[in-house]
Order: sequence, then C-alpha cells, then structure tokens
Amino acid sequence: MTTATISALLTPDAGRELWATNAVLGDYLVADINPGESSSNPFGFTAVGFGNLVVFAAETNTHGRELWVTDGSAGGTRMLTDIRGGPSSSFPTGFLALGDGRVLFTAIDGGAEGAMVWVTDGTTAGTRRFSPTQPDSGTFTLAPLSVITNLGIPTNQSSVTLIGRTEPGATVELFDGTTSLGTVAVDGTGAWTRTVSFAEERAYSYVAKATDADGTGSSLTRTFTYDVTPPDGDMTTPAGTFGITTPTLRGAGEAGSTIALSLNGNELGRVTADSTGAWALAVTLPGTGDYTVTGTIIDPAGNSASIGSVPVSVDVTPPAFAVTIPASMPVTNGPFRVVGTGEPGAIVRPVQGGPIDPAS
Repeated sequence: MTTATISALLTPDAGRELWATNAVLGDYLVADINPGESSSNPFGFTAVGFGNLVVFAAETNTHGRELWVTDGSAGGTRMLTDIRGGPSSSFPTGFLALGDGRVLFTAIDGGAEGAMVWVTDGTTAGTRRFSPTQPDSGTFTLAPLSVITNLGIPTNQSSVTLIGRTEPGATVELFDGTTSLGTVAVDGTGAWTRTVSFAEERAYSYVAKATDADGTGSSLTRTFTYDVTPPDGDMTTPAGTFGITTPTLRGAGEAGSTIALSLNGNELGRVTADSTGAWALAVTLPGTGDYTVTGTIIDPAGNSASIGSVPVSVDVTPPAFAVTIPASMPVTNGPFRVVGTGEPGAIVRPVQGGPIDPAS
C-alpha cells in the first residue's frame, strides 16, 4: 500500500491548500478545495477508520469551514458533511482519535447549545453528534489510491509516457477527458505505464481510475497541451549607441516564452516574457565597439524561432580634447573665449575657478 503524509501548503497560484508527500511521488497537490488564489486553510489532519483516510477542517466560499475527508487523491477528497448547512461555518476543531477507528471533534450546528462534541468514522452516515449510549459500530470500505506521477505540461513531442501508481491488485482504466483509452497493466507493486500519442494540437487531459473490490478511486487530472507552432516575437530596441557596456534590450513575444540573446553564437542571457508579452534584458558587451545582438524565442512547449537582430554600438572611451591657448593666460574684465580641439559632437565644459585641466 502506498502511504502519504497529508499537510497544508501555501503556493502563489492556489493559496493554502491540501498537499501530500510520499516516497514515490514526492510533494503533490491533492485538491484545490477553494479554487483559485483563495485558500481553504485545511488543518486538524487526523487518521480515521482502519485504512488510508484522514479527516480535517477546510473552508470554501459556498459552505464555510466544514468537515472534510481525503484518501490522498483528488477523487477521494470531499466534504464529509455540511454540519451547519449553507455558507455558515460549523468550525470543526479539537480532533481526537479514539483508537477504534473513530474521531471526536467539536462543531457548531446552529443549535442553541453552541459547540457540541461530534464523532465520525470517515463516512457521512457515521458522522453525527456524539452520544456514549449510541456507539458507532459500522464498517466501511476504502477505494484504492490512484496517481499519475507526471506533471501536465505544454509539449511539442508527439507522445508521452504516463507513469502511475495504485494499490497492488487494482485494475486501472485510463481516460482522456471522458473517453476511455482502455485498461493498463499494473505490476505487483501497483506501478503502471502507458504511452499516449497526440494527433492534433489541443489539450489532452488524462485521468486514471483504479478499481478493486472496495470501489473506484480517481487520480488528479494531468493535462498535456500539444503545440508544434513556433512562437512570434521581435526586438523593439532601435539601433543606437550606448555609453555603457550593459545596455538593456527590449522586445515583445508570446507571453511566458523564453527569450535568449546571443553575440557571435555566444549566449548573453535569457529572460521570460511577462503576461503582456513584453520583455527586457540587460546584456554585457565586451567594451567599445559595434555589435550585432541576435535573439531567439522559445515557447513553453519547446518550439523556437528567430526574433531577428539589432545593431548596438558601445562607446565608453572618454573623448580627447586639448586647449590651444595657454591655460594661465591673463584675463581682463569681461567675457573671454577658450579655444581648443576635441572629438566631433562632444561637449566641453570649462571649469570656473582655476586652471583648465585637459585631463578633466
């Protein structure tokens, strides 16, 4: 049997949600209970029953904070019962395992008594207010765990080998959306693989359903987007001269794509286009001189295309100049003229209050 440790983890995209860790799969998101960036803030994880079930409290916008149960899979994670009903919370807390497969906790069901002691065996029917004179002796079965270990990604490869695990002895049927792809062979450890092919550019969403005598458990959906279309992009920095060796070059491209800039075949750096497609990258050039920087755009699926080139001139050499009249020439009252030579286009600023130093 595959075992997992249930916990809450905060991520930027999903907020604080339900995660699991085991030696085979590592860390994986079990379920985004409160979808989007909002958090369900799960807590109070307590083993229940005599198998792979854990009860906990979690919050949704629809039902408030209520009692949930999970077996470590997306299909096996659900609200056990809406104790208070509607969007009001029952605030389950104080979870205590009794040692006989049941868990005690307190909750507010809206009655005049306030917080009361409840008991659960991990089933909806076995979740009720606790009464010592009404022991719960019911039994229940547990559906097998089913996991696809691949992470769904964009790809330009025409096939991918899905890798999964389930309970030894279970039968696994693979689905693309609602279309069955048939069963897969499961070895004695519960491991299985299946190579799937992509015929057209679209999203392919795979779910593995494992079935044994105790029921059917579903994996998280893994979506692969098949994309073989090269991305578009360009460099918008105009040709020009920079007085530094680290000019910032700019451009536009497909959002989320990677832009690689190169000089004479040597990569200068990479940057990711933002959500609008804009990008900017400071590159380091050797010194004074004329250069041609070329760019390549690579999309998340691995497709690449040229975004052209831009000529860049760097001039970090101080301009030479000379004063052609003596720096100590006596000056009478009134305006006077300083005469000298310098680099065409350069600006010479005489310094008031002392001799003119050609080095400055």
